[in-house]
Amino acid sequence: MKEHIVKYYLPVFGITLAAILPALAKNYENENFKILVLILICISIILTIIIGTIYKKIENKILSKYKKRKLKNKTFEDFKSRGFKEFGDCIIARIEGYLILMSPEKNFISGEKWVEIRILFNPKISSMFIPQYVFEKLMKHKKSNFTWHTNMLTIKKKYGLKIPRYEKLYTLIKEGVSKLKENNIESISYDKWKELTEENIIYQKQTESLYS
Repeated sequence: MKEHIVKYYLPVFGITLAAILPALAKNYENENFKILVLILICISIILTIIIGTIYKKIENKILSKYKKRKLKNKTFEDFKSRGFKEFGDCIIARIEGYLILMSPEKNFISGEKWVEIRILFNPKISSMFIPQYVFEKLMKHKKSNFTWHTNMLTIKKKYGLKIPRYEKLYTLIKEGVSKLKENNIESISYDKWKELTEENIIYQKQTESLYS
């Protein structure tokens, strides 16, 4: 829920708020200024809900078409020529046993573009879920484009006009795989990863409740 608000509604609210600021500045000395502020903020919230909801509904369809078109780019063709296969709107392969999914992404509101690399891994070590201190240790490396989840490493490589070349993206993949190996975090099959996802979510909620 929080992720959806941040992704779909917060940017729209920011844009609508920016649009009403000139009107507020112009009428700053108006005796009905407080009422005007209230009315414009209400309008901003209503527009945010309407536009954000529409954007949420159509984004997946638009984004999927965008991704499939971008997968024809030379960078992704280079990966496909080295063993990656198309899997829906991303490409997929195993590197040193780890399952790698890679896709071109875009935020259509902000215009931000990036290549997203997901490295799936086994959330368990010796049949026990990976303890929190392991992830805390990994996060200390302070790689701004590395995001550690309890069963997956996400790497975001932002770009402007051109998608980064094969060599740059492959280096990031190797760096991520290296971090997993250094911490004895194992690879996993896709089916087993999906199977453990629900169990992992329940475990994390139970762990959070212990410390809340």
